[in-house]
Amino acid sequence: MAQVSTSIFEWDGKDMALLQRAKRSELQSAGVSNPSDSAVAKAITKAELTRHCHRKTRETENCVRLLENMFLALPDATDTLGVPLLRDDALDIWGTEKRHVTCLQAPEGVQLYTKTRELLKGYVTLPVYRCAHGSTSLESFDNHLNNFILRDGSE
Repeated sequence: MAQVSTSIFEWDGKDMALLQRAKRSELQSAGVSNPSDSAVAKAITKAELTRHCHRKTRETENCVRLLENMFLALPDATDTLGVPLLRDDALDIWGTEKRHVTCLQAPEGVQLYTKTRELLKGYVTLPVYRCAHGSTSLESFDNHLNNFILRDGSE
């Protein structure tokens, strides 16, 4: 399901660059003289991403392409017990159901994030955001995929 989420959403580039700069500054303050990009990326937590970065839905065509690539890469994939991850008819179902990806797009012109305050991290001031968009549409899409495409082990 993490791959599904990554196929649908992306982090805002400007927000990510600012958070990376802040995390680098924080690591340097903690005594890491020249943290690598990899070390900075590993030090950023999911909570920090959520707190300081906007997340947006990818364009429909890109989202569909990424999801299709994911399905095509998984035809023989199994869970730890050897149960296939995809149903036998998953690609056929996806062919008719992919039209619903457009329903996941954020409404045009609607501000989904509100800046609630600012926070100093290292020597960089970061915005703290609250998202007005719940995860209901993604959860519904995940459930839909799970019920109709992905095996859940109950068959």
